[in-house]
Amino acid sequence: MERTRYFVDHGDNEWLVIQEGAGRPLARCKTKRQAIERGRATARRRGHSQLVIKGKNHVIQKEWTYGQDPKRYLS
Repeated sequence: MERTRYFVDHGDNEWLVIQEGAGRPLARCKTKRQAIERGRATARRRGHSQLVIKGKNHVIQKEWTYGQDPKRYLS
């Protein structure tokens, strides 16, 4: 079972919470902190997901995985 991936990324003077493959952002926030809080709440609520935080330069800074990580159980 694949994880749903969410990203916090910088847009035009705003921070976005984006679901991978979605056509538009789930949320638009004024601050990075607000976007991270919104992204973490969404990822936790939906379970079996991953939240990837990017900086203004779009480089990954941090990741959180929620629910069971399928890669840990492959043998």
